[in-house]
Amino acid sequence: GRPTGWNEDRRSGDLATLKSHFRNTGTLHHLALSGMHVGFILLPLFLILRALNLSPKAQVLVCLPLLGLYLVATGPIPPLVRAVISFALGVIAIGLDRRVRPFNTLCLVAIACLVWDPHQSHSAGFYMTFAALSGLIFIGPILAVGPSTLWLAPWKTLAYGMGAWLAISPVLLWVFGEIFPSAIVVNVLLIIPMTFVMLLGLLLPLVPWLAGSLDALWC
Repeated sequence: GRPTGWNEDRRSGDLATLKSHFRNTGTLHHLALSGMHVGFILLPLFLILRALNLSPKAQVLVCLPLLGLYLVATGPIPPLVRAVISFALGVIAIGLDRRVRPFNTLCLVAIACLVWDPHQSHSAGFYMTFAALSGLIFIGPILAVGPSTLWLAPWKTLAYGMGAWLAISPVLLWVFGEIFPSAIVVNVLLIIPMTFVMLLGLLLPLVPWLAGSLDALWC
C-alpha cells in the first residue's frame, strides 16, 4: 500500500503549486480574507436596510455590531482588522450624514491599525493594502477618463486595476523582487467568477436550513 501520509503530502504539494500559480499572476490576495469579503457581506445588507427605509442612524446600529461579530467569528487577522475599521468609518460617516473623504479615511485606518498592533509597520501586507487602496482612489480616476457609458465600463474597470497595480508595484519589487503585469488583466477577468464563488460560499450555510424548512413544509 501507499505510505502513511502520502495523500496528505500530495494535497500539500497541490496546494503549494496552486498558491504559486496565484502568486505568479498577482492574484494571491483572492485566497486571503480581506476587505473584498467584508464588502460582499456589507453591501447586500446596506441595500436591504435601504429597501426597508431605515434611517441612516438605524443602519449604523445594525451594521456596526455585525462588523464586530464578523471580526470575532473570523479572528482578528490584520487584513480583516484593516477592512473592518475602514468599513466601520464609512458606516459611521453615512450615519452622521458626513461626506466620506478617502484620504482622511486611509490615514485614520492606518493610525488605528498601528495603535492596535505597532508590529504591522514591519508587515508587507500593511503596505500592500494601503498602496493598492491609494492606487484605486487616486490613480484609477485619472486613468479612467471618459464618459460613463456602458461600452467604456470594461476599460474603466481595467484602468482602476492598473491604478492599483502601479501603486503596489514598488512594494512587490521590495518584497518579492519582481512584479506581475499580468495581474492587471487577470484580476479584472476574475471579478465575475470570484463574485460567484463568494456568493455561493455565503449561501451554502443556508442550504441545510432551507432544506429542513422545505422538508417540514412538504411533510
